[in-house]
Amino acid sequence: LEKLYTIRHVLLTGSGAAALLIILKALRELSPKREVVVPAYTAGILVAVIIQAGLRPVICDISLDDFNADRDKFLNAVTADTLAVLLVYMFGIPWHDLTSVCARLPSGVFTIGDCAQAAGSMAAGRPVGIFCDVNFFSFGRGKNFPLYNGGALGINRPELVGPLNRMRLDAASGLFLSAKIFLQNAMFVLAGNPRVYAYAHPFIAGVKDFKISQVISTRAMSGFQQRLGARLCGRQSEFFLNRLRRGKYLLQALRGLSGVRTAEVKENIQPVFMRFPVMFADPKRKAQVQFRLWEAGIESRPLYTRPLHFKYDSGYSAGDFPNAEYLAPRLLTLPVHEKIGQRELDVMVEVIRESV
Repeated sequence: LEKLYTIRHVLLTGSGAAALLIILKALRELSPKREVVVPAYTAGILVAVIIQAGLRPVICDISLDDFNADRDKFLNAVTADTLAVLLVYMFGIPWHDLTSVCARLPSGVFTIGDCAQAAGSMAAGRPVGIFCDVNFFSFGRGKNFPLYNGGALGINRPELVGPLNRMRLDAASGLFLSAKIFLQNAMFVLAGNPRVYAYAHPFIAGVKDFKISQVISTRAMSGFQQRLGARLCGRQSEFFLNRLRRGKYLLQALRGLSGVRTAEVKENIQPVFMRFPVMFADPKRKAQVQFRLWEAGIESRPLYTRPLHFKYDSGYSAGDFPNAEYLAPRLLTLPVHEKIGQRELDVMVEVIRESV
């Protein structure tokens, strides 16, 4: 992370959620403010972490152009009680105008970059991890740099180094946890093979855990994960470049296709896609494409089936965030990891074209 993002201070954690929890706890000690702005369509665990930190989530709607937070609504959600804003780079797609958006925020509002899906992504020729006061990363399954578990936080503001370093990390477990992570990694890599997935997808879909943890542990990254990460570090540029190339291929192949919509990608950004998002005008078409891709051994799936205000009783109602509510049932994400070759990419494009 220090080399990739020119971040001078990095802390390794047991998960991306643990990194965010540590950040929020530290920021809470620096300010009496209690609100954190978060987009309506993102990982539900972010709200769980905000609540566990003793803070209040303030939700804003998204844009259907790039599936990230709508910039104006994001900025309008900031109040006098805003402690921090979460800049979430969905699917690995950063805002093209990150610097100007951050500059429009009032003084005293901390910026937190959610790089969980965006390791390796660039905006205006700079890594996404250097734009915010503090950033967190996830190395969980399916991420751009996957260790099945693990996370990190990177600090860009020197005055935050002391408060964050004082946050206590729980000790990582020993041999049992390492063995468990090793087996999980092996199964995850095997399941990513299209030939395996074609036969195993009913079982895999049945055992995947979509339950949101309500209590997040702030444990440190295990020694096994650190060693695994060190071994893979030399290949991270290869991982990122291949994901970028696969995503660009799908962008070009699906551009202008009636009945589907892909995210707008500005010329000055390079998104290292965690997964490639496609929004269907007709949810039934989406379901048909998903099933056909499953049969072809390609693990297509929605990312989050509901927006945040449908998952938590946070004082919002149906209709408050229409774009997020529209996107959730219509979105399908396609894999772009290292097991996906040109044949699989062509199958994705063919199936989508035939279905819409």
